[in-house]
Amino acid sequence: MRPRTSEALFCPLLVSRPQTPSSARRLTHIDALRGLLLVLMAINHIQSDLRIVTDHALGFVSAAEGFVFLAGLMGGYVYARLWRKTNFQEMTRRCTQRAIAIYRWHVLAFVAVFAAFILFGFHQGVLPPNAPTAFVNHPQLSFLAGFLLLNQPALFDILPMYCVFLLAAPWCLRACQKGHYTSLVGASFASWLLVNLFVPQSSFEYGPIHAGAFNLAAWQVLFVTGLCFGHFWAGRGASPSSVSSSHVLRTPSRVVLVSLIGIAAVLFCVRRGFLDVGLPTALLDVLTNKNNLAPLRLFNAAVLFYLIYLLLSRFPSVLSWRPLVWLGQCSLAVFTTHILATYVIQAFPATFAETTPGRWLGTAFVIATLFAGAAFQTFFSKSTHPKNSLRPAPAHPPLRTRQSVQRRTNVRHEQPAFGTPDPVHHRS
Repeated sequence: MRPRTSEALFCPLLVSRPQTPSSARRLTHIDALRGLLLVLMAINHIQSDLRIVTDHALGFVSAAEGFVFLAGLMGGYVYARLWRKTNFQEMTRRCTQRAIAIYRWHVLAFVAVFAAFILFGFHQGVLPPNAPTAFVNHPQLSFLAGFLLLNQPALFDILPMYCVFLLAAPWCLRACQKGHYTSLVGASFASWLLVNLFVPQSSFEYGPIHAGAFNLAAWQVLFVTGLCFGHFWAGRGASPSSVSSSHVLRTPSRVVLVSLIGIAAVLFCVRRGFLDVGLPTALLDVLTNKNNLAPLRLFNAAVLFYLIYLLLSRFPSVLSWRPLVWLGQCSLAVFTTHILATYVIQAFPATFAETTPGRWLGTAFVIATLFAGAAFQTFFSKSTHPKNSLRPAPAHPPLRTRQSVQRRTNVRHEQPAFGTPDPVHHRS
């Protein structure tokens, strides 16, 4: 009997039949989904009347869970393909370059917000109401800790997390390349479990040090799982741009599908207060804690991710709205500009939060900044990187000119016999 490898153990749901490589296209479904998550995050970070719909819209899952999982999924897919085309060192270098680029955007936004608070304080004589506590009590140390990623106030905790995950991605992909899916995911879940058993569910904050609202040792389980699926996806030769024709997971039976939909519906009703399951509020808060990615929250995220995958497999054109695709393609600049807009809106609550017209004005302003960030990154990319090496070659064949056909001269190199001083060259 053939022994089962760790890849076979990890992927019992993965399709075993080989996938035919499809044409390389922009991953519009993933881009649109990422763009939708960015819009939801931007609205949820301000006082908007739309939050009744966008805040935890489908249960105990926020847009951050989807954003981190998609980052791992596309990281595994893109960098696994890059490794195949080049080598491990080049793939590591590209991951490091991406992490450095994200760090620069993070520092740029951090410095801009810190400088805006200082200027506001000099002009008004008092800092705005949304100024972080560390900025007020330890301004110099907070500024320095921000560069070291030790001070992560509100909204400044996702990009540093992504930087750390990207730096670890090459070594995780190396484990995937060796077929150690089970070991990698098992270690990831073990780390998540230890955090939820022994680490407090509140963010660590001491003086100028603020660890952010996401425990990296717990949230890495979303990124690592997505990375494994992305690596396997790339290895099967499938392209997420044609979701309907390149299944990575098996289609469940009707009983399983109905059960999953029922579970998602129950969790949605519990989150919205439509259904009382008899659990104390304190216990429900512990089971759905966001900082440590508590068990019920992680389970809810897994169910929703699978159902969304099945939806896109069945109806691939659901997410094809070009504005969302554009936002997803420029996600780094879009997310950074939304941080700046959010701090501006929260600094003036009388204008943007205390009245209904003001809340709608803030909503329109933050959405406008998303597209402004996308326009900035598009212009910047065209001016600095006119050609993208990861983009596929054009579909049309290269132009050929008429040239005279010349007869090739093949040279055969034969091994000389023992004792022969020079090799023998035969021309044909």
